[in-house]
Amino acid sequence: MAICPSCKKLINSLTCCERNMTSSDFDGEEYGKMNVDKYNDREYNCPECLETLFTDEEAAREFLKLF
Repeated sequence: MAICPSCKKLINSLTCCERNMTSSDFDGEEYGKMNVDKYNDREYNCPECLETLFTDEEAAREFLKLF
């Protein structure tokens, strides 16, 4: 198990949050089909304190492998 550098609690995983943007056409009365545009904005957070620990997948992977 890893130790969160922020809250010092033992953790065995990270919470991955990914931001997406949703867009659609609007003709003044109705909205068209919703489109989801993916971004590369990912955060890997401590599941206990929710502090962002990493924004890079490889760094998050290496952190979890250390313990």
